[in-house]
Amino acid sequence: MDSPWFILGRALGSLGLVLALIFALAWLAKKFVKPQSWLSPLASIKIHQNISIAPKKKLMIVEVEGRRLLLGLGAEAITMLCELNANVVGIQDPRELSQESSHVEN
Repeated sequence: MDSPWFILGRALGSLGLVLALIFALAWLAKKFVKPQSWLSPLASIKIHQNISIAPKKKLMIVEVEGRRLLLGLGAEAITMLCELNANVVGIQDPRELSQESSHVEN
């Protein structure tokens, strides 16, 4: 008959082996499986600028399939405000939007 310490040691050893196997598989997945393959439909979306204008309200410039869009993000909705020319590189301050209005396509 095995002693209780031997049984406990064997159980902890088995648990350690299982945890090591899980961590090894997670490391291999992270190293060899790229997240872009999981998100292939979203891979063509790039976020260029993200400006907070109020609590839970943002302006965001994104590029989707070569088109640059100005989006308004609220707590419950996302609205496309306009499409931007490629000349609009980045906006540091929301007040600059009125200065960049000459670059807006409607």
